[in-house]
Amino acid sequence: MRCDRWRWAAACLGVFCGTSAAGDFKGYARSGLGATEDADTQQCFQLDGARSKYRLGNECETYIELEYGQDLWTFDNGIIVGGDLMASLYNQTGHSPEFDGENGATRLPQAFVQLSRLPGLKAKRIWAGRIYYHRHDVHLTDFYFWNPTGTGAGLDELEIGHGLKISYALFREDSIDQRQKANRHDLQLTGIKTGQLGEFQLGLSYIQNPNDGRDDGWSLSMLHVQEQFLGGTNNLALQYGRGAGTGLGSTGDLSFDDDAWNLRLLESLVWDFGDHFSGALLVLHERDRYAPYASSQDWTSVGMRPIWSPLPKLKLELDIGQDVVDPKDGPARRLTKGTVAVAWSPNGNGFLDRPEWRVFYTRAGWDQNAQDAAANGAALAADGPFSGARHGSTLGVQVEHWW
Repeated sequence: MRCDRWRWAAACLGVFCGTSAAGDFKGYARSGLGATEDADTQQCFQLDGARSKYRLGNECETYIELEYGQDLWTFDNGIIVGGDLMASLYNQTGHSPEFDGENGATRLPQAFVQLSRLPGLKAKRIWAGRIYYHRHDVHLTDFYFWNPTGTGAGLDELEIGHGLKISYALFREDSIDQRQKANRHDLQLTGIKTGQLGEFQLGLSYIQNPNDGRDDGWSLSMLHVQEQFLGGTNNLALQYGRGAGTGLGSTGDLSFDDDAWNLRLLESLVWDFGDHFSGALLVLHERDRYAPYASSQDWTSVGMRPIWSPLPKLKLELDIGQDVVDPKDGPARRLTKGTVAVAWSPNGNGFLDRPEWRVFYTRAGWDQNAQDAAANGAALAADGPFSGARHGSTLGVQVEHWW
């Protein structure tokens, strides 16, 4: 084992040590300012019952993630012990950046150790702690549709032949907001090739319900990823869950029995046609059947963000999307949101090139049913900032960056 005493002292103080001169520092940040008609602060628009919202010009917070990973020790047989720590900072727009209290939060969403380069074991790593685990998201709406993140331990990407890899993890807690702990077993199979650039990924989640008399829950997820499709990536996902598996990868409601179920079909495309045209598309339908425990509903979301770049580093963006929630115990409600933005990105014209500075104008409209379902004081509510109107707009600036 090679790790000198000064590096060990640094590790004890929370700074990772290792055999390399520097660790791996990564991060993400977004922040902005906006003005809304007849309101003190910028307002954002999300339909009650929808799990996400179209994000461009529609984010009312400062959010930062700072992550540092480092190899701690290297053993004589080649095994590497590494560590990773991430801090996240959140603060609502219109409030002093204290990152604490009612309008902010400071968290440690990741804190784990791992063993890699294990002799005789063709696996990526063995890990333990709190980890962002095999997450899949739609950038257009910041929706993590398959997100088995949590606190636990696991064996990652064990090669089993023919290009196939299997991962297993046992989680006890998804997040600090989870009221009751439960064992969640996550099993994933990757490497099922469909041509040179296509791949199927399969996942099984099994939740042991700790409540007497309640059924265990489970979910199945199937994802097809096609790289270099229209210059970008296409994701097609089908997910099904029952009972506490209605989290579709994460832990769902532990009060549910096996007669509660949900089904989600999702198509997400990012395209990139050279230097001048890029964008993203989302088509989603989810059917939730939770009765008699809670209101059952259907959720449909369709949207896109085409981007035209007339000049290097300059982007003209249009983001438009509609959410429809159809509860089985009431009338369907609808929200349509559109944003136009002018953006500058020094690193290129691609859809995901960052950093990006934006000036945007957002306008949204919603129906009476959406207004009636909104929480008191919310942007869509009758007693909200738009004084009973069923439309509203914002004007603002934002910066987003990851590294």
